[in-house]
Order: sequence, then C-alpha cells, then structure tokens
Amino acid sequence: MGRRIAVIGGGVAGCAVAWAAARRGAELRLYEASDALGGVARQGDHRSLCGLAAIDAAQPELLEPDLSAPWLAQVATGAPQRRGRVWLWPSHGQALAAGLDRLCAHAGVKIQLGSSLKSLGRHGQGYVLNLSDGSWLADDLVDASGGGEVAAMLDLAQRSAGQWGALRGTIALAPDLVTAWCDPQQRPALLRRLYRALGKEGAQPPALSLEPADQGLWQLGVDAASWSEVALAKWQVAAQALEARVVQGPQEFVSRDGGGHAGELSLDQLFAQEQRGLCWLAWPYEWHDAGGVRWRWPSRAFYGLPPTVLQPYADHPQFYAIGRGMAVSPAAAAALRVTGSAWHIGAALGQRLGNQGERKTGAQILRVSQ
Repeated sequence: MGRRIAVIGGGVAGCAVAWAAARRGAELRLYEASDALGGVARQGDHRSLCGLAAIDAAQPELLEPDLSAPWLAQVATGAPQRRGRVWLWPSHGQALAAGLDRLCAHAGVKIQLGSSLKSLGRHGQGYVLNLSDGSWLADDLVDASGGGEVAAMLDLAQRSAGQWGALRGTIALAPDLVTAWCDPQQRPALLRRLYRALGKEGAQPPALSLEPADQGLWQLGVDAASWSEVALAKWQVAAQALEARVVQGPQEFVSRDGGGHAGELSLDQLFAQEQRGLCWLAWPYEWHDAGGVRWRWPSRAFYGLPPTVLQPYADHPQFYAIGRGMAVSPAAAAALRVTGSAWHIGAALGQRLGNQGERKTGAQILRVSQ
C-alpha cells in the first residue's frame, strides 16, 4: 500500500503536491477549510498563470513541461501572451478551482472541503490529524496552508510577516459602478472621484487597483510606502467612495500572510541557484510602495530551488512546508508566491513523496476515522 500523505491547504501548491503524489500510488487526503480549491489565486490575487517560462524567453516554452503541461490544459483559458519580460497564461478563479478539482479527483485524491484543523500531534514518525470532520493518521504531512496554524500546533518556529505596502481587500460593488469601471469612457470619472476622496486632486495619486475576484466580488488595492493605520484609512476611504460593501478588509489579508515557517534562504541566495534542485523557477521579486508595483529581476533567466528548503526541521523528517508559508526569508517567499512557481514546487515535491514507496505508519496502531 502507498504512503498516507496529508496535505493541509487546497491552494495551487497543495493541489499540486497531492496530484503528483497520488499519481504515483500514494494515498492522499487534501484538507481545505473553505468551500473550494484554489486558495488566494482563486480569490483575485492572481489573474493569470505566471512563472512557467524563462524570463525574456522568445517563445512560451515551459520550463517544466512534465509538471506544468497537464495543469495548464485544465486551468488556462487561452493562449499565452507576452507581457514585458515574461509570458502569462490567462485564467480566472472559477476555471482554476474547477481545473484543480478535476486533476485531483482524476488522480484519486480524497478532497475534503470545509475541513478545518482542530489539533495535530506526532505518532511515531507520522502525524495524527484531528479535523472538524474526522481524524486521520498520515506518514507524511505537507503544510500548504500559507499561515501559522500548523507551525503553532507543532510548536515550530515562525517567521515575521514581512508585509508589503499593498493593502488589498474584497468588496461588493453596485451594478452601476461595475458598469462604469468596465467602460473605458466612464472609468476616468470614477477614478477622479476616488482621487478626490483621497485628497490627491492635482497631486501624485496613490496606486489604485480594482480587479474582479471570485463570485462576482472585486479586489480593491491601494499601494502605500508601508503598512500603517494611515494607509489602512486610505483604503477605507477608497471603499467608501465606491459605496462598496466590504467583504474582507485588509486586516484579514494581512493575517493570512503572517506566520510562515522560519527559514534562512535569502532572495540573493535563491536567485543565485544554478542547479535545478527540486525544480526550475522564473520570476522576479515584487513589492509595493506608494508608487505602485516594483520589481527586482534575477540575473539569470531561471533559477533552481534547494530541496532541503521544504524540510525545515531536522526533528520532523516527514514534515514539509510549501506555498506562501515556505521556510524562506520574506523576500524569497514573495518571489516564490506566483501561481507557476507554486505549481512547480508542489508537483516536484509530490513526485518525490509518491516515489518513496510503502507506508511505515500502520493504521492498525491507532483507531482513527477513515
């Protein structure tokens, strides 16, 4: 019988590791607290699939075709497009969630939505998971939750949040405002209303963004020099100027980005990786300030990832951390958080876990729900 692997978090990285490991015979349980797969990529943080081709590539040739081609076939909604120095594949939240569900189901992953982790403990070299809908004994545990809950339950070191100066929140808009924003002729008047509300008439305006999110909602963004109460007030003023109903404010967005696993890999060290290691990656470091989005590009067209990064604790040899909570520095985590990188890392780890062979934690040792 294949190894029993539990994945906490049904975002892109979590689905990737579950899909790849299950295809190699492992028994997979994927636990997601929300009602759909896709994580933050489904919620509007990512509106395209990126990091899949080399930087400055003349053609959209996949860096890791064995890992990413099956995924793209399920989640991309059109042909790739060149944007500056990179290639992007179009997608949207519903297509991403549906494609991930198909891939995992076809591979034999047992998906449990609406399943929140209540407690977590060691059992030999494995782990006992107690969830809102039952318990399970796993040989390997993959934390793809992106937060600090799992680390806290196991009393593991957590890194600081390392927040961007990017305030993001989910809002609901009246139909007439949606029409105005989507109409190129009406949008300038709506932007002027926002800038007047922010007190920036005739001055350098803050960087604003308004993008469609999931389930008919919108993601409102205001970029500031740093996170502060003043910056938060600007976001709230912008939401009020749009007469929006706030569904999830910036405070909730901030809380989900904190508490990743502590790690030492810096951005410079990441960008200097000449060996493939776990997989190839290709994306710059992105940050936000009052002028909008800034970029720091690696000197190479692509770089590798040391496999040891995903196993940050010597006394937890069967524990792995991927996704936004990966055990690296905050800057390195920001460079690795795009959809393509998340899929490459998750799928490459899943291949390794699926190839480990037979399970070692016997279910007969502990009576748990199946």
